[in-house]
Amino acid sequence: MILFEALTAQHDLSRFHSGNSRLDTYLRQEALKEQSGDLARVFIAIDTEEDPQRPVGYIALKTTGVFVSSLPLPIPSDTFLNPAEIAYLARDVTWRGKGLGEILLLEAMDRIERLSPEIGLPGIFLTATKEGATLYERLFFQRIDPDEMDYYLPMVAVREILQGFGAR
Repeated sequence: MILFEALTAQHDLSRFHSGNSRLDTYLRQEALKEQSGDLARVFIAIDTEEDPQRPVGYIALKTTGVFVSSLPLPIPSDTFLNPAEIAYLARDVTWRGKGLGEILLLEAMDRIERLSPEIGLPGIFLTATKEGATLYERLFFQRIDPDEMDYYLPMVAVREILQGFGAR
């Protein structure tokens, strides 16, 4: 069973390997610093049937700022929005092909959606890796620019997707 909990110094990050050195370095060297500085919230996925201190995946959530001109939205292009950002999302290579990427993404979307009514988040922004792009597109994230790997999903679509998966 997959359980999510906030990242702490007690998690054994040395055994996490996503296959992407940037994602692994963030988790091992930057995530706790960003969390303690209120720059991000990092949630670790653990398999409760294995080692509860060893992460099998993680998500890092932040806020960001983007001009509407770069988003596919029907509002004035000079509007500046502050969507939530899925800054990092990674699963251990031992979990490749087991559906954990989708579980991580739905967990991130659910956490963001639950916060949205309190602070007014218009949607979710993220920058994908080439490996992750298929997952985001499957869950209806819209690519903003064909030359970049930036994606956006309006909050109304987040709610519809979560309802479809029974999360709400």
